[in-house]
Amino acid sequence: MSVLKLPHLETLCWQIVNPYGLEPYQILQRYESDWQRLGMPNLDETEKEFLLKLARAYNSPLLNELMEKALDPQLVEITLASIDAEILVECQSYFGGGSLTARRCNDFRRSFNIDLIVDSKIKFNRFRDYVDEGDNLFKSDRVRLIRRYVKQYELILMLEVNGRPIKLEIVTVDFALESPDYLDGLSVPCLSLIDCYCAKLLANSNRFEEESTFNRDLIDLCALRANTSLPEATLQKPRLSIQKQPINSSQRSLNFNDYPIAVKTVTTNSKLSMTTCQPLLMV
Repeated sequence: MSVLKLPHLETLCWQIVNPYGLEPYQILQRYESDWQRLGMPNLDETEKEFLLKLARAYNSPLLNELMEKALDPQLVEITLASIDAEILVECQSYFGGGSLTARRCNDFRRSFNIDLIVDSKIKFNRFRDYVDEGDNLFKSDRVRLIRRYVKQYELILMLEVNGRPIKLEIVTVDFALESPDYLDGLSVPCLSLIDCYCAKLLANSNRFEEESTFNRDLIDLCALRANTSLPEATLQKPRLSIQKQPINSSQRSLNFNDYPIAVKTVTTNSKLSMTTCQPLLMV
């Protein structure tokens, strides 16, 4: 191991004289902790290959991030069908995120994880209790819970579905959810169309510095606008939500109207063609 040069590990372990002397699982824990706080870092090929082998050996949730393989829609359906829908209804936790947007828009793209959305800490904790109790959440042995992580009010479940690692995230949002929709072919409750727009607009407002994520949010907004109707409350709800949120020093000058691209995407009279966003798909 000492012959390897791992710059990011050295940065993470700057207080340790010889980070290469750590046990493999201890090294992995440092990468995972950094990922949970700041997201996936830019690694050179040598360090990325090293971390990939380590993640495989310990079934780490980093494996899905490193493999950079989008989920097949069938795997998403298998996972959702395996979840006890009654638990989701009781906890008012609804299927959302990019996977739902893709489903509403004829699977125009593939996502990298599955999101379940709740709108309060109480509901989040209730859902977490089911996970802590064991395998109550899943009805099928086709889905196996490997590991779980908690990041404030976000719960990450690393699953194995048909031998493939999948990340399931339970995310708490800052706006009240509407009554859920039920889409053809899915047994689980889904975010309403208004909440799909709202979630994307609010994500778009605080992820503008993450270029690839920002672009993906805009692409999703374009897809929603091109494939669905535009509810009257589409802009009003996220505006009200932002007005209620505390603004820290880095966001002091920011507000909803600072994102004309996102607003134009959903308010334009003519529905946008997906070819308009084609260049963004390459980012």
